Parts: sequence; C-alpha cells; structure tokens
Amino acid sequence: MVTISDPYVLSGHVYDINEVALESAKVTAVNLRTGESVEDTTNAQGEYIMDLANLKTAYADKDIIYMQAISVLGDILKFAEHRFEVKITDGVHERELYLSATTPRAFANTTSRSELVLANSEHDDSNQAKRTITVEKTYTQRLSYGTNNMIKYQGWAKPGTSAGEPGWRIRKLSYTGNYTIRIEWADGNDKFDKIWNDRNSYTFS
Repeated sequence: MVTISDPYVLSGHVYDINEVALESAKVTAVNLRTGESVEDTTNAQGEYIMDLANLKTAYADKDIIYMQAISVLGDILKFAEHRFEVKITDGVHERELYLSATTPRAFANTTSRSELVLANSEHDDSNQAKRTITVEKTYTQRLSYGTNNMIKYQGWAKPGTSAGEPGWRIRKLSYTGNYTIRIEWADGNDKFDKIWNDRNSYTFS
C-alpha cells in the first residue's frame, strides 16, 4: 500500500434542510482503512475545510473516507454523513452537507462526537431508523494549478456557464510545503457572481 502526503482538500458547506448555513458544526473525516481522522468546525458562512494530507499516516488511492457533520443544540442533534473513495488524480473533494434533525442510534451509547463518527460508520443504511438528508448539487468545476502542480484556484458555476461570463464562485488555496494553510474567496465572499477568466484580478480574503 503506497501512502500519499500530497494535499487532498475536503471542503464544502453545512446547511440545515432550509438551506441556512450552520456555524460551529463539527465536521469529521475518517479514513476507514486506518481509523485516523481530521476535523474542522464550520465558520459563520457554514464552510469547512480539511486536508487528508494531515492524517497521521496520510492516505492511499481508493481509501474509503467517511465524513460526518454534527450540530447539537440542546436535545436536538442535526446529523449528516457521506462516504467517498479517494481518487488521487482529483486532489480535492467538494461536498455540501444538509443536516436533518434526528438522533442517530449510536448517539445514546457514545461519549464523544468522534466516537459517534466511528460508531455510525460501521452501520448499514438499512439499520438506521432516521438517516441524513444529503442533497447533491451539481456544478461545473474548474481548477487552475500553480507551482509544483498544486491547485491554486477552484471555481464553481451552474452547468453551461462559460469561463468568460459572471456566475462563478472562486477561491484561492495557499500552501506551506504540502499542507493547505489558507483558503480565501474572491472579493471575500462565495457568491456566484465572478468571472473565471478574471480570477487573477480579484482580491482574495
């Protein structure tokens, strides 16, 4: 098994079922082959960002990654999950997570959120009474690479949007060595009103 330490960015937003961004939601990604995990807490825009390169023993092609987002308010637990297979040629995995108000079966038997992630990753969907509401949103995506073949810019738009017209949201990734240390948005926001071909002209923050 050949492990890889190149950046592999996991990112997206966490929303409730009414598409309201959730701040302070805990997002965890577990490599089911090794049991190692990385995690992040969403910001005010509901955004999370993690990098599989930060796993202790990195990752390998075709590893299965189990992701879970949790938001707890009083006795109400909002919960979503997602699995995907690592494809080293991608270098990035974008996922929007929509939480349902539910109490997973494993929650009552665990003492921490990290234990909840691992417990639920071992169950089949058929064994869960109330699972997540996970909504796929399909976007056209463009990537632009900088030095050392590292992703510098990422852009998303509705299918059919050309690179020369408004309708893109664009972000810039910065690195130290092989680690992603900062992600900034064009004009300081993630609105779909940018032009991909003008990505070098925006101020990112």
